[in-house]
Amino acid sequence: MAHFTAEEKRELWARISRGGVAPSCPRCAATCSVIRAEPRRDVSYVRDRVVVRCASCGCAAALESTGRRVPGAALLLAGAALALAAASVAPLVASGQRNAAGTTPCREGESCPVAAHPGPLVLELAAGARSVALGGAFWTGGDEGGAIFHHPSLMSGDGFGMSYQRFRDPSAIGDGGGFLTASGSGEWLDGVAGIGVTFLEYGAPSNAPWSWPRSATELRGGGESTGLAYVAAGGFARELGGFRVGGAVKAVGMRHGARGDVVGAVDLGASTDVGPATVALTVQNLGPDLEMGRDGPTVPLARRVTLGASAGRAPFGPFDVGGTVQVVGTGSGGFGAGGGVEVAWWPVLRRVFIARAGLVRTPDEWDGGCCEFTFGGGFAGDRIRLDYAYQRHGPKEEGYPPLTVSHTFGIAFR
Repeated sequence: MAHFTAEEKRELWARISRGGVAPSCPRCAATCSVIRAEPRRDVSYVRDRVVVRCASCGCAAALESTGRRVPGAALLLAGAALALAAASVAPLVASGQRNAAGTTPCREGESCPVAAHPGPLVLELAAGARSVALGGAFWTGGDEGGAIFHHPSLMSGDGFGMSYQRFRDPSAIGDGGGFLTASGSGEWLDGVAGIGVTFLEYGAPSNAPWSWPRSATELRGGGESTGLAYVAAGGFARELGGFRVGGAVKAVGMRHGARGDVVGAVDLGASTDVGPATVALTVQNLGPDLEMGRDGPTVPLARRVTLGASAGRAPFGPFDVGGTVQVVGTGSGGFGAGGGVEVAWWPVLRRVFIARAGLVRTPDEWDGGCCEFTFGGGFAGDRIRLDYAYQRHGPKEEGYPPLTVSHTFGIAFR
């Protein structure tokens, strides 16, 4: 007998909690049978449990209610406050190390300039076509191994996915930077382990070798020299005390020509179900600064605190509709937000067509703090999903860089 993944179990329980007597199967869209075991007063350890089985694809699962966790929600809010405080203190500690000339010691007896903008940009881009189409917000209901880049506590099931995002100036010939992501996850030691890698390639002018992109807007064109930023991550997630907790250890690198640096960083987060929604909080990129060569600058990591929430897809006429939203605070005091809606429709079993649309406000002054419309679509079969997303980056106004657009293509297996 086949089993539902953790993501599919959460989606099934959300549908049942909203009154679904015979919920549709999240894998093949057929109708599932539900057997409910109500709690008993004479046996304290029997909870509100249901057994769900799909006769079409043969998948089954025993789902258990955890009830409303008011204390857990309070702990989550307290954790959010502590995380925001930590992200605010980190840049202050770094700035306290600078001397009156505005430099940070990087070698004994010498000093190097401190970058005015954190980086590398590879830490700030949304990973995956699904997230890009949803306004940069990660679908907290689960997205296989892709969660390692956004919320490691949400890694679930066995799966592998990859995406490629291409940036370009629509008024010019030729392409700009490219952003590649790949990730996978699987069940291990009563939890889920995941790995992932990202690569961002971009062009830099030869007369400004340290002019790395500060936002996606600056990825529109090439240059005489090539820059590369990359991340390799490994993470683990499991249930703990009514929450799902997770973390990721990362190697973060940036290179211009023969010069560059690699440092270690950590992401920590937790998630829980609050009513029909899944809420996740993650502190990202906690680690030392990059030292870019003997005469290069010191680059602080782009530290972030991300709070996201998603409501699982619910039936609405012939469609299933769901949404996701997130807010981001940066260590430099920036603020961003994004979110989107996903609509799924299946004309035949196990063939699902998906449309997505969203809005994103970047936390970066170099993008003007603007709101941009995103959209995309996808197709999900038995064990494969194909995705596409389109996004504009930066307003086409006086005083801002020229407009940049990106196309993202993704594929996922489970």
